[in-house]
Amino acid sequence: MNRLKMGENRVIDFTYILGLSLVIAAIVYFFAANWGGLERAEKVGLITLLLVVFYGLAFLFAQMLRFRPLVGQLALFAGVMAFGVSVALLYQTYNSHADSYLLFLVWLIPSLLFSVITRLQPFYLLSYVLVHLTFAFYVFPTAISFYRTEGEIILYLLFLGLINAGLFLLIKKKLLRSPILLYLSFIMFHVIWLGLTMRWVFESYSFILNLTYFVILIGSLYWFVKVEKVRVYIILTTLAIAVYSSRWVLSWMLVYASEGIFLLVILLAVALVAKTVYFIKWSKQEQAEKPWWQKLLVTVVSIVSSLLATAAFVGLTSFYYGIFLSSLYVGMAVAIMLVVILLGNRIEETVTHTLIYVGLLLAIAFAWDISSILAILFLSLLPFIWKKTESTIIRVFVHLGVNLFIIVIMMTHPLSAEQLTYLLLFFNLALMLVSFVISKEKEKRILHRNALFYSLLFGFILTFLHDAHPVLYYVYNAGFFIITTYLAFRYLKRNETLRLRMVLLFWFAFLFYKYYDLIWQLLHKSIALFILGAVFLIVALIFDRREKRERLEENVLTRKRLPILLVIVLQLGFIGFQYVQNENVLANGELIKLELEPVDPRSLIQGDYVVLNYHISQIDELADRFQAGEKLKLVLAPNEMGVYEYTGVYQYKGEYSRPYVPAEDDVLIHAKANGWGSFIYGIESYFIEEGTGAEIEENATYAYVRVATNGNALLVELE
Repeated sequence: MNRLKMGENRVIDFTYILGLSLVIAAIVYFFAANWGGLERAEKVGLITLLLVVFYGLAFLFAQMLRFRPLVGQLALFAGVMAFGVSVALLYQTYNSHADSYLLFLVWLIPSLLFSVITRLQPFYLLSYVLVHLTFAFYVFPTAISFYRTEGEIILYLLFLGLINAGLFLLIKKKLLRSPILLYLSFIMFHVIWLGLTMRWVFESYSFILNLTYFVILIGSLYWFVKVEKVRVYIILTTLAIAVYSSRWVLSWMLVYASEGIFLLVILLAVALVAKTVYFIKWSKQEQAEKPWWQKLLVTVVSIVSSLLATAAFVGLTSFYYGIFLSSLYVGMAVAIMLVVILLGNRIEETVTHTLIYVGLLLAIAFAWDISSILAILFLSLLPFIWKKTESTIIRVFVHLGVNLFIIVIMMTHPLSAEQLTYLLLFFNLALMLVSFVISKEKEKRILHRNALFYSLLFGFILTFLHDAHPVLYYVYNAGFFIITTYLAFRYLKRNETLRLRMVLLFWFAFLFYKYYDLIWQLLHKSIALFILGAVFLIVALIFDRREKRERLEENVLTRKRLPILLVIVLQLGFIGFQYVQNENVLANGELIKLELEPVDPRSLIQGDYVVLNYHISQIDELADRFQAGEKLKLVLAPNEMGVYEYTGVYQYKGEYSRPYVPAEDDVLIHAKANGWGSFIYGIESYFIEEGTGAEIEENATYAYVRVATNGNALLVELE
């Protein structure tokens, strides 16, 4: 009975989570649509009201549903999400900071404060994501082209790596509790360093960066093996070493390509496999149930060796003959698979795995240039390989290989994208059906999970196709949403965690990527998502109120009410301050006219906008006077047509570049140097109603801008 109740509670909690996710997505979609039916004050008032409603519901649910604290916490989290949307809306309304790091930085502040106050995992994760988005858009802005030196980028990435390392250590020392961030920060640290040590990215600092990362890898591996002896960190560090070393060997092979180099790499791969076989035998750990480190060693060595051997062999033969011998490569793949099928039990595991990976790589890479008979022959051998091996990782790669091989083969045939995707979808659905008749539980489970993943993947891809058939598009998208929602509840009730995570991955991916789907308008999508979210929440509330439960102790919303209220007031104060400040500039600023050249992208969460390039965006005479990032004020004056231009005078650190007497129509505008004589003014983004970008791009010639007495500028309209 208690177990049944726990299952019901999980389903209700899950329904709340999905419902609130849909409502949040609806809000983002609605304001990103930039619907022309709302004035500036109405937009700001509406999002402020939503903010108050979410926070009000958080405290209301904390009192009404004390037996289910999750609901109040979800409403509090929704409030922070609504604040992020409100900041994006402010920048959208006043045409500033498209995809700017400032958006994510401002959003980060209440998220971090709530993380400290509540210690709830969603706020930890949101803050982590916002920190990385802030760094990403600061270092690599998308709305404007901003020059940063190689050294600057390295310093920013090193600092981000230190943040991840520090977060990892904080959680390890139990000063912070977040299992997901523990592993995420560890992985991200290595991802950043793998990026820093790429051969052709930061060439000037390549030696010192690679030496540093090499020391980090060896030192951390020693620490985790000899001192802490934590399996998961050993595995992750070993994988980082494998990626790092194999990438360097491959890049070295490409730079110094010759017959001798290719042969040397092949011998290196063979020696690596042979040494691994010898080491396993020497350690005398060959038992019925192999130790985890042996499985890891075999997997890493076989993957690295197969990559090196395959690349070197193809390089050697193409270097000697001058062409790719596609049929020879795939023929060798067939021969390799036959050897594994016939002699697999008598060959060392590391050798077997390496041969399978080599066969898959050769066949997939050159399937585009072989006969149908050879392709069918190779495909017919893969089920035997899958059945022959007991390794889960090999079966995963074989399943991946089958799908990739079919894709490469079919791309040489006159199939549309829809037809190819349907073929792969039905193929994997058929494999799911096959899994039900397999008697061995392990084989059944592996096949079903793999087939489920690829069925969801190709089903998800199909939601972006059918653009020529609107009715079919809407029906298919609705069907995908219904099926994934049903599967999510099914796997939740059956406590099948891995399958549930697979389904949720595509469920949330559907919500996220539909934002960029141009077939269905954002406004219409927002209405549909809001209705669905409301239905989910109402159903959850109905089931939640049916039973009386004992009240639990006060949750975080009641225990930390005062600091939470202070953070909420801080957010509302920011919105009010920005609104008043921007309206003051629009009301009292000097109206000037500038010449421009636009282009049309879409912001991450703010909707469509036009990127503006002004005539004053490039001032060649100042190219050698300012470094990128330096701030100054330019003096603008109207020409005979009333269009404002640079007068040749600027103000830097409070001093004019030459003696200057202000004229009546002169305007000082804030500018930031962007390198090579280019400047940005904070008015490079003009947000527009969805679907109107092409018209504006074709017709817009001038922009009207309000400039405040302090030099701050706001874009008003285009002409």
